[in-house]
Amino acid sequence: MFERPFSHEGRISRDEYIVFFFGIFFANLILYWYFKENPELNKLYFKLLRIPMAWFSSAQIIKRCHDVGKNGWWILVPFYAIYLLFVKGEIGPNKYGEDPLRDKDDTRGNF
Repeated sequence: MFERPFSHEGRISRDEYIVFFFGIFFANLILYWYFKENPELNKLYFKLLRIPMAWFSSAQIIKRCHDVGKNGWWILVPFYAIYLLFVKGEIGPNKYGEDPLRDKDDTRGNF
């Protein structure tokens, strides 16, 4: 899980995306709560942590777009990142890479 986390190439499964999505959500919530009490630390947080977190987030969302057969520019569509939580990926390899679930049972059924 999370192989090459800062790379925008390849594909990730829906399970990995769900772990990323809620992990980033709760990490941001905790960091916001902690740093709102300390304005000076908030500036440091923005400078040191926010940029790598944004890069990591864009990489994961783009790789999930690749898994459903779309290019990375789809992250600009409002709420598309949430849609990616529910849509199943393409079975087998596509132009963006190998199937991330190729060695696992097919667990792509929609909720």
